[in-house]
Amino acid sequence: MATAQKERKTKKAAPGREGAQRVLITGASAGIGETFARQLARKGYDLVLGARRRDRLEKLAELVTAAHGVAAEIIEADLAQPDDVAAVEERLRQGDITTLVNCAGFATQGEFASLPEDRELEEIDVNIRALTRLSHAALEVMVEGVDGALGQDQVAAGI
Repeated sequence: MATAQKERKTKKAAPGREGAQRVLITGASAGIGETFARQLARKGYDLVLGARRRDRLEKLAELVTAAHGVAAEIIEADLAQPDDVAAVEERLRQGDITTLVNCAGFATQGEFASLPEDRELEEIDVNIRALTRLSHAALEVMVEGVDGALGQDQVAAGI
């Protein structure tokens, strides 16, 4: 994916607030990721919301901004796609994210031999490869002196 395309995938819904902690949440368009976003916004955290479905991200960003006065930025990203993972890594490396909550993930079901191999590999890309890459990117900044936290919450979602 070209840099211009990556830039189109990221849209700021509101500027950051002075002194506010900022949390990046993957899988924020539904399920446990959306729940984390709503709860963290209620507690006053600025958010960076990541997921594949831009329309849902935009609605959530508008909702939390209006309801709680927090800044909400969106990143449209399919974590099965290496270029989209790279765009999220780049955002993490900007240094203003204090917490990464990895909620993106999915699970296939059925007899392994009957499942499509490409779907199984996509599951590995999202649930393991992207999680690992994003965790490393977040920790690079945190180890340099920024306090922070990691949450691997896709496991809690039953994946």
